Amino acid sequence: MEKKQNELKPIGDLLPKLLKEYKLDIPLKIMKLKTEWAQVVGEKIASFSYVQHYNKSILYIGVLNSVWMQHLFIQKKSLIFKINDFLGGTFVYDLCFKRSGIKKNISSSTIQPVEEDKKMEYDSSIKDYVLSSQTIAKIKKDTETIISPLRRQWRNILVLQEKKKQVLLQEGKKTCPICGNWLENKEKICLLCQLKKRSEYKREIRQCLQLMPWLSLEEFVEQGHIPKGCENYIELYREVRRDCIYHYMEKIYLNVDTLEDNMMLALFITQSKPYEITDEFIERLTKKYHMRNNKNKKKR
Repeated sequence: MEKKQNELKPIGDLLPKLLKEYKLDIPLKIMKLKTEWAQVVGEKIASFSYVQHYNKSILYIGVLNSVWMQHLFIQKKSLIFKINDFLGGTFVYDLCFKRSGIKKNISSSTIQPVEEDKKMEYDSSIKDYVLSSQTIAKIKKDTETIISPLRRQWRNILVLQEKKKQVLLQEGKKTCPICGNWLENKEKICLLCQLKKRSEYKREIRQCLQLMPWLSLEEFVEQGHIPKGCENYIELYREVRRDCIYHYMEKIYLNVDTLEDNMMLALFITQSKPYEITDEFIERLTKKYHMRNNKNKKKR
């Protein structure tokens, strides 16, 4: 017996796909991340941190004190990987740690819509905008396969989105030339693409410094290592150098450092060339950090 082509599917099977298609799944994912934070990062980290909110690909995390804030900063890359793995996609491009002495209880009220979206939804110019009959017909056609309890809701969402789009175009707003998202005032590319560009610039700078960790900022510039199109290279150079130092310090903290790691840490800290430092100096330097970490572990 042949199955009907337009056979109705359970609403539970349709909702995840529809939420993802219309980008309504992100608030739900962040809510789930808040409630299952301990599962994602572990009980220890969850005991002194919590998810505050999410905005434009940046996840804001409250941390109980500055000591733990530094600890999380060292683990930023691995945390981003764990979070995106839990969310099921690359939603978080950066973490912003904020000192907060009180760990807040998580409730559904903690999800706040982006301020700009809130204003746009209630803007009278959007409500009063009249779409063409062709546009309305297209929306109806695109949603005709959705089951009836949801069809009207999705049509209303698409109508509202299209009204926003037309009003923004009339106001002279522009879209990002890379991804098509709406641009803020004076932006050349959207925040998401800016973050991607920033990551690309940092990767280029990191590759350079991993080969020549002794390069000062002046030498870095004079030798032409600035990534093409990078305007904030001073900030990124310093950030990458700091990240590299934290990376090798973290290896010492976890007791997985090698002789090569120890040498790289010494080169990054002193900005000396390999022939300018001795094995004894490297041993003394790393021994000092090993001793500090052993003391901190005993205190805990």
